[in-house]
Amino acid sequence: MASTGAVAPITSREIAVAERMPGHSPLIASGPTETTSWLTTPWHDGPSTWDLFRTVRTTHQGTREACDAAVDLCLAVADLYRRGWTHGDLQPDHAIHTKTGAQLIDCTWAASPTLAPSRIFRGGLPHLLAPELAAGCPTPPPPHRPAAVAHCRHSSMARPARDPPKCRL
Repeated sequence: MASTGAVAPITSREIAVAERMPGHSPLIASGPTETTSWLTTPWHDGPSTWDLFRTVRTTHQGTREACDAAVDLCLAVADLYRRGWTHGDLQPDHAIHTKTGAQLIDCTWAASPTLAPSRIFRGGLPHLLAPELAAGCPTPPPPHRPAAVAHCRHSSMARPARDPPKCRL
């Protein structure tokens, strides 16, 4: 990723996040300057959450794969929260599903107790924005029950497709 001019500070913020966020893709190289910023990270081989939900959107099939992807995404976000971070702009294309789980990408707007939220961007997709972020909390409270997502997934896999799981998170 490279940017110049007024957009260079946005790429510089992504560099700052990449250097600090535990579990973030390591930087291969980066070069922030006053007028240009660039960074290189490893490639994550796999589809995005958006790609994994394509079959559900178009044919109403593939719900098991979509459920697995949703659980992987929830676990990745729960891990981020457990470490005191928020993503800040979670979107279906901002998670790549690899063999080892969902890898969160495009973390420019992430925040933590040691990295204040950006004043440049205060947006996000409303249906994917956590309530505490919408309310303006700078960092999330610890997850209430992070294992509940995995329990819900296990319960849903053990039932016939027409019998939805009864999960309480």
